[in-house]
Amino acid sequence: MAALPGPGAGGITSLVAFLEEHGEAVEADLAFRQIDLRHLGTPRLSWRRLRILIEALSLTPGTLLYRRLSGDDWTLEQHLLALIVDRLAVANWQRSKEGQKGTRRPKPISPLARQGGVKYGKTEHDPDRVKNMLSAYRYGTFEQPKGGE
Repeated sequence: MAALPGPGAGGITSLVAFLEEHGEAVEADLAFRQIDLRHLGTPRLSWRRLRILIEALSLTPGTLLYRRLSGDDWTLEQHLLALIVDRLAVANWQRSKEGQKGTRRPKPISPLARQGGVKYGKTEHDPDRVKNMLSAYRYGTFEQPKGGE
């Protein structure tokens, strides 16, 4: 996959490579904004402006380019609606007989709700010590422990 074009050397070359791979999504997103890719290289659409637009489109949920790059075919509205349905299903389940017993919990339909929590590494330290260490880092008061601890 072509990397997002960035400023610096090879800017136009990287834009061309990016457009070869994602040109249809870029062109469609620009057309929704009344910008014609055929004007590229003219005062109406400079290479610099195209790079800036591509960067913005790639970070905007709901654009075709964002959806293609992230591999997520759901729009922001679809994610929100699915999360609402998932929450309502859980709320109804909690009031049901199965919910009182803690059995047959409804499965979420939203891919965001199905994702597990993100975990980064592991530690043997207890959670309070980790919180204190992170707090010390945040406020710049951390001192290296003595004795290689």
